[in-house]
Amino acid sequence: MTSPLGFSERFARGAFGGLVACVALFVPPVAAWGQAFDPKLVPADLAVADGFGHTVALRGNRMVVGVPSADPQGASSGAVYVFERSGGVWTQTAKLIATNGLANGQFGFDVALSSTRIVVGAPGESNGAGIATGVVHVFELSSGTWVPTIALEPNDGNAGDRFGASVAVDVDRIAIGAPLADGAPFVQRPGAVYVFDRTSGVWQQSGKVVETLHGQDFDGFGTAVDVSGARVVATAPFASHGGNSRGRAQVCESSPAGWVVTHTLQSDTFPHENWEYGTAIAIDDERVVVTSPFGGPLGAYYVPGIADVYEFDGLTWTRVERVAPANLDLDDLENGLSFGTSCALDGDVFVVGSRDAQQHGDARGAVWMYRRTSAGWLEVAKLEAPDSASSDRFGADVALDGDRIAAGVPGDDDQGSSSGSAWSVLVPSDADFELAGTPAYLNPCGTSCGLSGAQTLFLDMGTAYAGSTYFVLGSVTGTNPGVPLGAYHLPLNIDAYTLYTTSGFGGGPLIPRVGVLDAAGRASLAFVLPPSSALAGLPLDGVFVHHAAVLLDRQFGFVSGVTNATHFTFSP
Repeated sequence: MTSPLGFSERFARGAFGGLVACVALFVPPVAAWGQAFDPKLVPADLAVADGFGHTVALRGNRMVVGVPSADPQGASSGAVYVFERSGGVWTQTAKLIATNGLANGQFGFDVALSSTRIVVGAPGESNGAGIATGVVHVFELSSGTWVPTIALEPNDGNAGDRFGASVAVDVDRIAIGAPLADGAPFVQRPGAVYVFDRTSGVWQQSGKVVETLHGQDFDGFGTAVDVSGARVVATAPFASHGGNSRGRAQVCESSPAGWVVTHTLQSDTFPHENWEYGTAIAIDDERVVVTSPFGGPLGAYYVPGIADVYEFDGLTWTRVERVAPANLDLDDLENGLSFGTSCALDGDVFVVGSRDAQQHGDARGAVWMYRRTSAGWLEVAKLEAPDSASSDRFGADVALDGDRIAAGVPGDDDQGSSSGSAWSVLVPSDADFELAGTPAYLNPCGTSCGLSGAQTLFLDMGTAYAGSTYFVLGSVTGTNPGVPLGAYHLPLNIDAYTLYTTSGFGGGPLIPRVGVLDAAGRASLAFVLPPSSALAGLPLDGVFVHHAAVLLDRQFGFVSGVTNATHFTFSP
């Protein structure tokens, strides 16, 4: 197996290993970065094919897990489990079922959680008139008990709408997706999103959003929804607009005419159909993450899935970054991993789940974590279940609150085949993974670099490092787990491109890759990749290239600093 740039990864690791060992002689190595998994959640009453962990929600020390295939009131009537965390231990405190649940109601197909409220979607359930439109149940915490308070129904629902297939809550506002609902006239089941607001203690439907300008048959609008304040975001992953299932996301806001679509978010390039852009979505204030589990930077050659980050400047939503998983198992490159089947966002952190990640087995699953830094969105963790097994689907759904992540594992077999489980994991705060002792950064040439000519990179370590020797290294496989360098941590994975930047073919692409910082602690270097290089003709369009710099002490030569990693993307 070769890396995306075509060199032997095994050879690259061997060549660079000597440098790492040599540097480590000067100062003691640091412990590897870790993750603190809580004990796995596996209720004792699970049964075969329950799929516990189909969906999860997390808020502080409370976790809610949906099990729509459970059978407490008939086949697939569904259930929801509530857990509380105290003293580092999660304890089940409730098991919720629908008030009038019936077979195939799928109570728990999606769940949402606020401080004292649980919202549960049951898209197969019948409304008060006996029509299987789907129903959403609201539970309130009262004296330590979760009490069902209302069952929300659409005011124009039809059988098969799947109302409640997706749900989201923010204080006294609930957004509900109905991906098979009727929308614009003469369009067959394009999907819709309903908004309910609680005013003076009463829940009322305040709007129905349809894609009036864009909606087409079976777009799936409302497949995923989220809400933050006065904004609701929703996706239509099966929308065509020039190709089958290319997908899009919509930002919706309230207006005098009701809730309407104000902005459309869709990928600017679609090399292939069936990306299903908008499979998952998350919003926090003026930031949105949209995923495409079947998109990739190199089309059919390399399709791990992508996640796009959008930010609002007061007028428009702009895509500020596109990430794809850097830390991959080799099997994922061959088989794909559907990165983006789930996502969650909280401030400057977001996580992306991949239920199909391989890791030397079929669909074991994984979760990637990203954090916003001065150099952009940095991949800082890849989570894998401690007892990972084939077909577990770890990360089928994810939730995030602060530095704690919840992940559903509906294919786990602890209580029988696909009975399911869920994990909670505490990931390091900023202080745990920021690079030690360095105020430094390495600026990229921009968001994309052409395949020919020279691009300039700027290194700024500050005056404390004036006169220090530096060398710059690169990676195409990402920044995590990276390499311990004595008291520091190099945020690059060793791969074939690392070899190319250290010894290289024809001198390598970084000129000069080794130099001395000036009196201000600064330097610049060129990134050069002429068409006649050894890489010419390879499919580089869209490949992420990461770089970081290492500093050596002026007198003794040991490592005295490491920069943050930065990246850019090749473009034709």
